[in-house]
Amino acid sequence: MLNPSLEGGVLFERQIGAARWSLEIEGDGELLLVIVDPGHPTAIDEPTDIAQTAESFRGFLAAHAST
Repeated sequence: MLNPSLEGGVLFERQIGAARWSLEIEGDGELLLVIVDPGHPTAIDEPTDIAQTAESFRGFLAAHAST
């Protein structure tokens, strides 16, 4: 799901079962990544570049492909 944020950025979310991967791209281009996965601590990161973010997304999809 892709939505505009109230702060002028964009929010991209992908949910698989109870797990959720969220990326907010703020209006100034800064990235905020949040991964919520039951049984694991919530992960919050500010990736330095989009390649790091893409790798995180690929890992999330691979980890939850069978759910």
